[in-house]
Amino acid sequence: VEQLDEYFFYNRKLFTINYLLDTTWFFKKVLFQISLIKYGRVKPYKQIAKILKNKNAYRAVANASASNPLPIIIPCHRVIRSSGEVGGYRGGVINKKYLLSLENKTGNFF
Repeated sequence: VEQLDEYFFYNRKLFTINYLLDTTWFFKKVLFQISLIKYGRVKPYKQIAKILKNKNAYRAVANASASNPLPIIIPCHRVIRSSGEVGGYRGGVINKKYLLSLENKTGNFF
């Protein structure tokens, strides 16, 4: 809770809590790649699929992102469409836009 408070009040850019993911190996690989996206940066679903050596798996990457059990901590809001559009978000697109704007490095998404 303390780290989330720090994030929302502009003092935390990286989370240092330990967690265990109970999901498939592919989803774990996707969520690990998402966890590497730095504060204020974004990465397209397709780029993550390419990093995982399966350029056509961008929909599976999107599904793994949508199944993220630790949103914000594993920053799936930083994953966008290749077109630059925000894309979907389990917490709602308006919340994804808010989080991206909060980080204020990718422009104003509102």
